[in-house]
Amino acid sequence: MNNLSNPNLIFPGERIIIYNDDISTGSGQNACGKILYRIVAGNTLSQIANQYNTTVQAIAEQNDITNPNLIFAGEIIRIPKGT
Repeated sequence: MNNLSNPNLIFPGERIIIYNDDISTGSGQNACGKILYRIVAGNTLSQIANQYNTTVQAIAEQNDITNPNLIFAGEIIRIPKGT
């Protein structure tokens, strides 16, 4: 999930994503209460934004997505708080 080459070596201030198994079929909250969403075939950021009362732009910014029309099934994204 975090692409760590050595899971025993992390640094102060480094940001990592923590999740639980509840996201395997859609979305769930991780240990910090943040919403994570596993993209499934046919999803669009617009649909996901509407579902969580947020915007495509907010999701794209939260996840460093440069092209909001290009997302992949299986990806896990963070959902920012709705407006």
